[in-house]
Amino acid sequence: MNTPATFNRTTFRERGHFSNHPTLNPVLRLVFDSSSVTVVRRFGTSTHPYSTLSAKIFNTHAYKAYGGGAGSFIPQTLVTIHGKGTSFSFDLSTQFPDFKNGKEIIGLIEQFMPITEETLSLKAVKRKKDKIGVVVLVALFALFWILHLLGFW
Repeated sequence: MNTPATFNRTTFRERGHFSNHPTLNPVLRLVFDSSSVTVVRRFGTSTHPYSTLSAKIFNTHAYKAYGGGAGSFIPQTLVTIHGKGTSFSFDLSTQFPDFKNGKEIIGLIEQFMPITEETLSLKAVKRKKDKIGVVVLVALFALFWILHLLGFW
């Protein structure tokens, strides 16, 4: 690879919606050259040789709320790269991805570092969402009960 391949994170306007994988320190730019990858994040820049990195690709379905009670399950491709003392992740889904050219990024990752893939079924994702819903309902019930005991309700 003579010239480094550079990928910039899509903006909210380019993406058309919030990110599927919001983080406090997102990856803003990836630069792949012949010996290392440079990761530009909101709070710093780091360069990692390929020999110290490994990648995991998670294929799953995520619940995406569109507002007004509307939402649906969308296919999600989440890439996590681990190295010595560091890890970073970003979303390369077909809908609302963090980076354009996701297939090209995955191709470069496959070319330069060991990779494992995991798939989580839609049924497992729905079960997880249902469990979270039950926890939220129990928490709301407890909050209203406490407010009632204190005389606020």
